[in-house]
Amino acid sequence: MKQIKICPYCKKEFTTDKNARKFCKKRCAYLYSKKKAKKEKMYLCQWCAEKFTSGRRKKFCREECRKNYMKELGYVYKNVKHIPMKVTLYDAVTKSKEEGITYGRYISLHKIR
Repeated sequence: MKQIKICPYCKKEFTTDKNARKFCKKRCAYLYSKKKAKKEKMYLCQWCAEKFTSGRRKKFCREECRKNYMKELGYVYKNVKHIPMKVTLYDAVTKSKEEGITYGRYISLHKIR
């Protein structure tokens, strides 16, 4: 059954046989969603609890807060150089078995890294 609806973006009347259809064209749907996304909303910074406005969903008010949050989580940046182990993995596993402890406990006890 055909229905007459009004497009929320361009306000033109259009006919449709689909109940879920809201816009007359895909272009109107795209422009409407873009317009709606640009509206600034109030957010609360997850690091310093400061209120800030943004056009898109953000967790932090400044780059500094984001970096501090990542450091607190123990986030490892990609540009950090890898520190090689002093003992090979094979040697560490065999020595841990000789001592009768797990590999992880052996590494932490002997501070191999």
